[in-house]
Amino acid sequence: MKLAYYPGCSGQGTSAEYERSTRAVCRALEIALKEIPDWSCCGSTPAHACDHVLSAALSARNLALAAKDGAERVGTPCPSCLANLKTAKYRMKDEAFRGKVDALLDEPCPEELPDTVSILQVLVEDYGLEAIAEKVKKPLEGVKIACYYGCLMSRPADIMQFDNAENPMAMDNIMTALGAEVVPFPLKTECCGAAMGVARQDVTGSPPPRHHRPSDGPHPRTGAGLWRGRRGRRLSPVSHEPRPAPASGRGREHENAGPVFHAAHGPGPRPAAAGTRL
Repeated sequence: MKLAYYPGCSGQGTSAEYERSTRAVCRALEIALKEIPDWSCCGSTPAHACDHVLSAALSARNLALAAKDGAERVGTPCPSCLANLKTAKYRMKDEAFRGKVDALLDEPCPEELPDTVSILQVLVEDYGLEAIAEKVKKPLEGVKIACYYGCLMSRPADIMQFDNAENPMAMDNIMTALGAEVVPFPLKTECCGAAMGVARQDVTGSPPPRHHRPSDGPHPRTGAGLWRGRRGRRLSPVSHEPRPAPASGRGREHENAGPVFHAAHGPGPRPAAAGTRL
């Protein structure tokens, strides 16, 4: 089984262990993941909170790269990336919206963009629970697990098209196949509060990750500071708590915009200049 793979920005930083686990599981199940060449941020929080067209353009760029690489489906482990990639394709059914998105890209998106699925969906629907159970070497006997999906994995139902929107069971069923005892958890689809961590004009820094994700996107006041992820590069925020903008401007500064998101550079993605085309 082959799948175009979108790891997402947080998979290179705050949730690196989750991304490594995803690759290890897929490798053990012989699910081939082909990373999208030159992928970049999908435009999730805070980008979509600032500009829906910009957010969709960031996602469309990645889907277009996958299409150019011959992919029919894109898999991602991140629920936020999943939601943004799927929402972008859904919104681009509107020709007026598509035109605005294409205007931000180096070249128009292909008419047919690949579908995006979660790795969880691939495991349940493509690989199968019985096949997973056959691969178990150390059953999780005696382990009680409450599964938390968050508010994005299955909602809105018309866009996500996966599992039961209000009572998803995919993860529960996988845990059962692994030998664990799944306990009822009525808050399994309640919001974790990460949507409150959006960009503000009076602070700089990285808001709390959504389930496991740093913020990537433009500075809300200047529009500058877009992080462009590259293969082999990663975002490494200094802190996940908003910090007052330093009067001295110390720290990593955008060449045109003053202090933006403070990040540890080195192998990390570089901020694009204001007005940079994606």
